[in-house]
Amino acid sequence: MLPPTHQKTYEKFKQSLVKLMEWQSEGQFSPKWGRDLSQLLLKAQTIFQFEVLVLDNEQLPPDLAYVLQSCETEIHKQLRLLLMDAHYLQSARHPETIHNRIELFRDRLSRLINDCHQLLQ
Repeated sequence: MLPPTHQKTYEKFKQSLVKLMEWQSEGQFSPKWGRDLSQLLLKAQTIFQFEVLVLDNEQLPPDLAYVLQSCETEIHKQLRLLLMDAHYLQSARHPETIHNRIELFRDRLSRLINDCHQLLQ
């Protein structure tokens, strides 16, 4: 079980990802969506980098700190890959490629949300 400070911060990060998923689910992918997508991704990345990663894990029991460190590493990796997916999606021009990129983006975003949900359990 995460301490309240960790829970609050992870919940804030999760909500930024959920907001991104909601935006994406509303069919917001259009020629003008690039800036909105970039802003939402930047917000999630900023929360993770400057609020989640700076949490003091040394006060946690060693086994929990180890699990949390592993999860943070995986989330960080998936977040970087999500940013790459977004760049590839923004550069896609063919409808089939756009569809495939949207699916990859959606799958990775779902995985990140699920990872946060698991940590908050």
